[in-house]
Order: sequence, then structure tokens, then C-alpha cells
Amino acid sequence: MKIISKYKDYYDYLQGIYGIDNKIILDRREGEVFNIDYLKPYRKNTYTIIKLAICNELICVAIDYNGRTYCGKSLANKLVYKYSHRDNKLVGSLPNEFNDHITIHTDLEYTDLNTKCNCPIIGLNLALYGGDIVKFPRLSDFNIASMYSAEQIFKDLYTWIEEHKIIDKPDNRTDIEKIISAGFDKKTSFRKM
Repeated sequence: MKIISKYKDYYDYLQGIYGIDNKIILDRREGEVFNIDYLKPYRKNTYTIIKLAICNELICVAIDYNGRTYCGKSLANKLVYKYSHRDNKLVGSLPNEFNDHITIHTDLEYTDLNTKCNCPIIGLNLALYGGDIVKFPRLSDFNIASMYSAEQIFKDLYTWIEEHKIIDKPDNRTDIEKIISAGFDKKTSFRKM
């Protein structure tokens, strides 16, 4: 896979190990580099919840007041579990009043958002950066390497791009048809040499 980007991420070094395939291109030029200080909450004992959709897998990341990020097992250790009589199961939430309405998954969950947006890496809930969906955030900012290894994300990105790439249809028109479709007249628009 060939990566075109204005920043480096934690899985980029695998281009040197697996090699560069010029047929599979990951173009991250419209990506974002985030400053965790802007995403962290303003009050102690609160968390900002960020969701990352990577190759149709959803990852929850919690950012605390000090700018530390939690995902996977470290996020599961922060959750407070209560028994939900409505669902008849234990439900985990972060210990504050602001995050009760957000579903928090500590494992990878399936989503079809990447397919709908035609982008393999999407950040959600990043309202400070001008919207709910941000394409190609730098994943090393969110410290998800313990949950999603560099090898796994590189292979998943390669597979996702290979399955979703746009195949160019061959142009079977004759030269005269191409000249006419471009708005030229074949008799007066071209000189003979």
C-alpha cells in the first residue's frame, strides 16, 4: 500500500516492511492532526468520548481532564457498571452525569459508516473541529495501538481499499468521437502538419 499524507501515523513504518504497492493508495491529505488539549473536558472527573470508525469497526476512546486517553481494557477499567432492568444486563458508563447517553463499547463493534462515506478512517464526535465526521484523523493522537495493532490496521486498510477502490472503465471511443465530445470540429479545429 502506498500512503500519501502530510503527517505520519503509528502504522506508516509498515510500508517499508510490506513494501509499497502503487495500485493500492491511501490518500490521507485531507486528514486532521488533533491537539488532545482541545478535546479534553474542562471539568475534573469528566470525559470526552471520541468514536473512531476504522474499516467498518467502531472504537470508543475516552479522554480525561488531564488529556490521557483510554480505550479497550483501560477504558473498561474506568467504567462503572450498573444492572439495567430494562435490558436485563450490566451496562457500563463513565462515572459522571455527562456521558450517560453515549453507548460505550470496550471492544471493536461493527459499523457501515466507512462504506457509506467511502473513507476507511473516520473520527466521530469531533465537534470542535467543525463537524461530527472528520476523515483521516491521526490515530496515534488517540493511543489506540494497544487495542488495534499497527500490523492489523495496515492489513485491514489494505483489504478495505482493495475492496472499495473505483475501477476505471476503459474509454472505447474512437479519436473522432473524443474530438467531437470535447467540443472541437474535426475539420477546422486541427491543422495538418
